[in-house]
Amino acid sequence: MLTNPTFERKKSPWESYVVTPPGDRTTAQPPTHEVIIERGLRIPMSDGIELAAMLWRPEGEGPFPVLVERSPMRLEDRSGPAGLYHAARGIAVLSAGLRGCVGSDGEFGLDLGSPSGDGYDTVEWTAVQSWCDGRVGTICGSISGYTAYQTAVEAPPHLISLLVREGPIDVTTTGSVNRSLLGFQMVAATWTEHRLDALAPEERAPAQKLVDTWRRAWQTAQAAASGSPFLPVSETFRQLPLSPHPLFVGTADYYNAWFGPLDARAASADVTQRAEQVGVPICHLGGWFDGLVTSTLSAFSAMASRAASADVRVGQRLIIGPWVHGPQATHGKPVGLLEFGPNAELDFFAFRQRWYDAHLHGQGDLSDDPVVWIYLIGPDRWLGFESWPPPITSTKWYLDSGALTDAPPNHGQELDIYAYDPTDPVPSLAGGGAMGIGLDQRPVEDRLLTYTSPPLDAPLTLVGPVKTVLHAASSAPDTDWIVRLTMVRPDGASVILSGGTMRARYRHSPSAPVLLEPDKPERFEIEMLPLSIVVPAGHRLRLTVTSSDFPAFDRNLNTGGPIGQESEGQVAVNRIYHDVQRPSHVILPVLG
Repeated sequence: MLTNPTFERKKSPWESYVVTPPGDRTTAQPPTHEVIIERGLRIPMSDGIELAAMLWRPEGEGPFPVLVERSPMRLEDRSGPAGLYHAARGIAVLSAGLRGCVGSDGEFGLDLGSPSGDGYDTVEWTAVQSWCDGRVGTICGSISGYTAYQTAVEAPPHLISLLVREGPIDVTTTGSVNRSLLGFQMVAATWTEHRLDALAPEERAPAQKLVDTWRRAWQTAQAAASGSPFLPVSETFRQLPLSPHPLFVGTADYYNAWFGPLDARAASADVTQRAEQVGVPICHLGGWFDGLVTSTLSAFSAMASRAASADVRVGQRLIIGPWVHGPQATHGKPVGLLEFGPNAELDFFAFRQRWYDAHLHGQGDLSDDPVVWIYLIGPDRWLGFESWPPPITSTKWYLDSGALTDAPPNHGQELDIYAYDPTDPVPSLAGGGAMGIGLDQRPVEDRLLTYTSPPLDAPLTLVGPVKTVLHAASSAPDTDWIVRLTMVRPDGASVILSGGTMRARYRHSPSAPVLLEPDKPERFEIEMLPLSIVVPAGHRLRLTVTSSDFPAFDRNLNTGGPIGQESEGQVAVNRIYHDVQRPSHVILPVLG
């Protein structure tokens, strides 16, 4: 007797790691308190400097736990929404200005108004106030994410826990490495605008001029670029030399320092170098499309492996969603051409309240939360892991005469050559996430070297770090390498998934530059933004290589001269090798 055979559906590699979405475990609680706002507070530092502060506290019988934020922004603008939300639910919020900002004493200098010890002093002062019950945490991210990490390594006794959103691990790393020209100028202009009210009259006029000039130039550039797929190029971006930039001299000198040479400040300011001093549990929250996601991952990894005690190491948590930078970005809306399902959305304030209710109030149970909680693009699922990176197979895809293949080249010397002229850089695409993630790269691909795979026979699940290894040479003593990984859809759209940059002189170390020997092939390892996506069958992978992306990144003038201090450049003739002896490739993290 014949019977119909039964077939078991092959399980996708990611399915065994699926966990409940964080949004499903987060319930927004109704307010329980009226909120009292206190302005004009002064917090004394150990050296006699006083910081301006503002408080949102629950009305009624206290004391209460307190969340501290330290930033250069206007206190109410920066912390007001969080203050009203959390104080209405039983946790006070204290917002303190960094030195030289929003009424705080001192100077806003190369340490960005946050010298070592200020976080410690702020937490310990807060802990003994009548409205505080002695339990202190921190809020928010970006620059105040850095000050939160900084406070954690200072280990004040009354600091109980942190939730850090998109925090950099180091704010002194200069433009010579990070090179985010647009980002650095926008940050400097924004911070200066928020400091205006606190400046003396003789300082306020040049600061106002900086803000007005930068904003006017940016708006003019935006109008000129209307309807274009490219970022506007403001005259402030074209300025050479980069440092000292006359617009920022005397008002935002830290901007000019960012484009100077690296020094000991970079190593000393990196909080991961002091992870052993961290003595509290931290939830590290970031977004796949945030330019600081590698900082978030590095902070988690360092503290989960090297924090002060086993309990603290076990208490570290990581959550990464499909989000760009910012406290309102956890809405789960599309980023460029990348779309997400309903599981992408997270009520960030409610999620933070849940974390601190558990750690400061002792209410609620977080024990079932995964250690690593990450969103997988495509299936609209959250995955749970015990560590980062997850269990992956690092798979090499090789560059080979326009192709990207999983087989290494088996032929003799082959190379691709292109010229990079800093007076005619590749334009940056407008929109998307960090490095243009989510955008269709086709408007610039005729100016890039491209290497494309055949259509995939089956879906490919990529979760983890990405690296490109280039065997390359340049006619110049210094140049840049900029690589991107895209997903080419059947309709031809080349959707950016990841990217990375390297200034060649820093190929060995960010603090020990070594110029190139012209035309000598060398190996360059370029760290790229991490991935968490299922690339569908029928799609292709593409790696692209170039040496400029302006004005998102500053132009390498190819001279080998002092970073940021030259006005004239030269053309670099760059070569990418892909043969048996020098197999350039990208390393992809295949889950399972």
